[in-house]
Amino acid sequence: MSDAARARRDRSRQRRKTERGKKARPADEVPALAEAEAKPARHAGDAPRFTEAYPEDPDLGRLVAAFAAGNFAAVREGAPRLAEKTDDERVKQAALDLRRRIDPSPTSVYLWALGVALLALLYGFYLSHRP
Repeated sequence: MSDAARARRDRSRQRRKTERGKKARPADEVPALAEAEAKPARHAGDAPRFTEAYPEDPDLGRLVAAFAAGNFAAVREGAPRLAEKTDDERVKQAALDLRRRIDPSPTSVYLWALGVALLALLYGFYLSHRP
C-alpha cells in the first residue's frame, strides 16, 4: 500500500470518528459514555438492550439469561409462571413482555398461512388437470 493510499485511509478513518466536523472526544470526556461504560450489566451475560429497563429480580434475571442464550422453551414456560406468582407489577409486565417477544408476529403468521393456502391451491389445480 502506498503512502498516499495509507494517508487517505487514515483521513477517512478520522472523519468517521468525528461527528459533523467536531473533534472526537475520548469516552471519559463525555459524561454519558463514561457512565455507561462504568455501569455493570444489569442482567447476566450479553442480554439484549431492551432488558435494561426491566426491574432487578433474580427470577426475571434467569429468564433474561435463558432468552439471551436462546432457550425460548424455558422463557415460554417460566414467564407466565413468574407473572402469576409475583406481586410486583413491573416484574409481571417485564415477564409478559419477554414472553411476547418470542411469539411470532401476526403478519408472519398471516403470510405463512397464505403461502400454505396457495400451495394447496396449486397442488389441487395440478391434480385436477392431470391427464
